[in-house]
Amino acid sequence: MIPVGISYSGGTSSEWMIRAVIEGVIPRPKHIAVFMADTGDEHEWTYERAAMLEEACRAAGIPFFRGADRETLSESLFAVTHGTRTRTDTPPLWTENPGGGRGQLHQKCTKRFKTAVIRRMQSAWLRASNLPKRIESWIGFGNDEQNRANKAVGRLDVKWQSLGFPAIRMGASRAAQRADVERWTGSSPLFSMCVECPFKDPHRWRQTTPTDLRKAVQIDEAIRHGLEPAGIIEPCYLSDRLIPVERLVRDGDPQIDLPGFEAPGCDAGACFV
Repeated sequence: MIPVGISYSGGTSSEWMIRAVIEGVIPRPKHIAVFMADTGDEHEWTYERAAMLEEACRAAGIPFFRGADRETLSESLFAVTHGTRTRTDTPPLWTENPGGGRGQLHQKCTKRFKTAVIRRMQSAWLRASNLPKRIESWIGFGNDEQNRANKAVGRLDVKWQSLGFPAIRMGASRAAQRADVERWTGSSPLFSMCVECPFKDPHRWRQTTPTDLRKAVQIDEAIRHGLEPAGIIEPCYLSDRLIPVERLVRDGDPQIDLPGFEAPGCDAGACFV
C-alpha cells in the first residue's frame, strides 16, 4: 500500500480528512502522516486549531509534522522593501496598472513556502520509515471542488508524488465536511489563508484579528511602492479593491460589483499541494 501524507492547511477540509481517519470514516492506511507547511504568517486561529489537531493526532498515533522555510513569507517581502534583496517569491499581489485597470502578479509563494516544504518533510519521513520514495498526498477538496482538484493534478511536477482526494471519492461536499467536523469537535475552523493573502474578500479582511490585521497593514503599506528593487514598478495592494487594507476595514467596501472588480476568490488549488 502506498504511504499517505495528508496536507494540512489549517482549514476545515484538510482537518476533515484527519478527523475522518481518526473517527474511522476513512479506513486508516498502514503508513500515514500529517504534514503542515507553516509560512510563518498563518492566522492566530490557524495556529490554535493546528495545536488542537496535533494533540488529537498524537493521541491517535498519527505522526504530525510541521515545517517551514528558512524565513517567513513576510520576511521575504520585507527584505526587498527594506532594500536588502532584489528578489522575492511574491504572493499574487494586485497591481494598479498604468492607465487604469487591475493586474495581478504571478503566484510564486506557494512553491517555496508550501509545496517545497511539504515535499522535504515527506521525503524525510519516507526515508526515516525505510519506505520507498513514493507517496499519495491527500488534499481535502470536497466533491463540489472538482475543478480545483483538476488544477492541482495538472500542476503536479514530480513522479514520486501522486494526489488523492478522499472527500471527492466519498461524495462529501464542503458543507458536509464542515458539518462532520462540527459534530466531531463541537466547532469548525475559520478560513485558512496567510495573513497577507491577496485572495481575501472584504468580509474576510474584516474578520481578521487586530494582531493579524496590524501585520497585514504593515505588509500592505510596505509593498505599495517598495517592490521596485525586484523590478515590480506598479503600485501593489493586498486588497483586490486597490485600496489600502486599513481603509477598507475602517470605511467599508466602496466598490461593490463594479465591472472588472468582481471578487476573484481563490480557485487555484495550489496552496494545499
